[in-house]
Order: sequence, then C-alpha cells, then structure tokens
Amino acid sequence: MQEIVDRISVRLPKPKPYQDSGQYKYIEKILESPIMDGRHRILWLILPPYLVNVKKVTDEEAFEVIMKYMQKCGWHETNGERLVRYNINRAKRIGLKPPRLERLAETNPGLYKTIIEAIAKTEKSI
Repeated sequence: MQEIVDRISVRLPKPKPYQDSGQYKYIEKILESPIMDGRHRILWLILPPYLVNVKKVTDEEAFEVIMKYMQKCGWHETNGERLVRYNINRAKRIGLKPPRLERLAETNPGLYKTIIEAIAKTEKSI
C-alpha cells in the first residue's frame, strides 16, 4: 500500500504558499482608519479571516489586533470579547478568506463605500 502512495504522491501538485498579490492591502488601511459604520460587518467578514487565514497570526494576536481596532472605533459591546473570539474561531474553522475589494463592491456596496471613504480620509491626512 505504501508503494502505491509513494508513486501517486509524486504526481500530486504541491500546495502553493500564500503570495501577497495586493488584493488585501485595503485591510491594512482599514486597520489604520477607525470606521464607525459597519464595524460588525468588518468584525465578522474582514478582520478575523484576514488575520487568521491570510496573515496566519495566532488566535491571541488576532484577538489583540481586533480588540485594539474596535476600541479605536468606539465599539463597546457587553459581550465584545466573546464575539471577537467567536469570529476568530469561525474564520479558522471554515477557512474563510476576506473578500477582495472588488467583490465587496458587488456584494456589499454600503460597506464598500464606507471603507473607501475611510481610507481616503486617512490618506489625505498623511
């Protein structure tokens, strides 16, 4: 049986490592720009999947980054820590990737507009 596995495994394609093609640069800009509107959607749709499944940081590092960002946005949920941990675990469990900015424009135009405006404000102030 091992002989068959060895012969077949040579023919299988090797997994490709993640290469930054620039499609998630907008998320780094989000982390620099506190966004008041759409924080919940950013919490479950963008930040945990990016930190856990793209940047491959530990759960604890992701938790710290997200909590710091959400506090900067003025987010004060009573169950906030639990919600952040849930979304980190959820993103990891299902292998969720964040949407590309173009895809976000198609599927969630309101959030897309909010993100673009926040990024533009940050770039103007630099």
